[in-house]
This record gives sequence, C-alpha cells and structure tokens, in this order.
Amino acid sequence: MFQEAYQANARDSTLISRQVGNIYTGSLYLGLASLIEKRRLDEGERLCFGSYGSGCSAMVFSGIVQQRDYSAGSIWEQLEKRREISLQEYEALHQGEGEVSILAPAEEFALVGVDGRGYRRYEYIS
Repeated sequence: MFQEAYQANARDSTLISRQVGNIYTGSLYLGLASLIEKRRLDEGERLCFGSYGSGCSAMVFSGIVQQRDYSAGSIWEQLEKRREISLQEYEALHQGEGEVSILAPAEEFALVGVDGRGYRRYEYIS
C-alpha cells in the first residue's frame, strides 16, 4: 500500500532530486520543478509546501499554480551542462575563497557580495 501511495502521490516530485541529490531547503523547490517538468500541475491548482530543519525550524506555505510557458526550456538541459569539480575547487567554494564563479552567471540572479554583517547581495546578471 505504501508503494502504491508513493508512486501515485510523491514519486514525480522527487524526479530531479534523484539526479541532483539533497540540497536541503532547495529540495523543496526541486520538487516543484519536478512536477513542472512532468507537467503534473494544472493552472489554478493549490499546492502545499512543507519543509523542516534539523529540529530548530519549519515552514509550511501554499501557492496557486499560474499559467506556465513550457517552451521556456527544460531543467534537464541545464543539468546536462554540469561539470564535475575537483576536491580543491569544492573546498575553495565551501570556504568562500573563490575569486570568480566556476560557472559564469547569465540571465539569472547571482550572489555578488556579502557585507561585514553577513547580508548577501544579489543582482540580475544579463
């Protein structure tokens, strides 16, 4: 019974996460992207999102599906452009030592700085 319920109600929302892996809170939005890619959402449909942290926080919110232009491209095309990075590159990213982005941003919001108080600043990069 569990497998049937999972297949009917949850499997499609894990499509992209099974390729990308756990990205913590971002996994919630990968679930939404998965449903969009599978065209499982109907305009006007209400969705409920739920996410929890490791014992210290949680959020629940809802949204209503708006009209979507499916011709805008596929997340699969973006995932195909990924490249493996070395351990040294990963460690530099993790420690905030990188001077330039490994993948130059284009047509998206990107982190452009963090001030002395830890506030992040994003800009749209054309």
